[in-house]
Amino acid sequence: MSYHHFESLKEDKKKHIINIATKEFVENGYEGASTNHMTKAMGISKGSLFHYFGSKEALYLYIVDQSVTQVVKRVNESMVNIPDDFIEFIKISAVMEFDLYIENPQMMHLFKEAFSGKTEISKKILKHYRVEADQFFDQMTAEYDFPSSAYKRDYIMNVFRWVLKGLNDNFLDEINTLEDNGEKLKHRYLNELNIYLNMLKQLFNL
Repeated sequence: MSYHHFESLKEDKKKHIINIATKEFVENGYEGASTNHMTKAMGISKGSLFHYFGSKEALYLYIVDQSVTQVVKRVNESMVNIPDDFIEFIKISAVMEFDLYIENPQMMHLFKEAFSGKTEISKKILKHYRVEADQFFDQMTAEYDFPSSAYKRDYIMNVFRWVLKGLNDNFLDEINTLEDNGEKLKHRYLNELNIYLNMLKQLFNL
């Protein structure tokens, strides 16, 4: 879908609309979010909102996409000098991503529902981004090889994907405490991540 009507607005108005819509989705979930509440807080008509986005679903998908783009941009910016060590790369990426969520807890609350797989809209989002996420991971790790390991590179990468996904899914369940305990949660996440990374390092002789 084209969002050119919305994109043609002034930056401050676009930011105002997105901030209010994001807050409504985070606080009430996709199904419970009200476009009437949104437009009242935005100071625009419901017709204008749908002129910009076409539907509530399109607005939600736009917000999720913008948030994902922000994460990808932060990863790319932090990886100007990619470390030679693959394990170190994973650690740096994890710290960067968690710091972003601490800075913007609404984003993580948004992702918690959007990527839960529990609703039809979430299943649609997962289907769309699963391919993009794999491609991004492949792009970021393309330079890494493991000549000292007895296992094929593809097998090693798949195991790392599964471990990281499982760990991230577990921590998503605790995201309600992020505003108050972000640094504490980050510390525990990184400790658990280090345990798994050390296990995999020894297993694969990396």
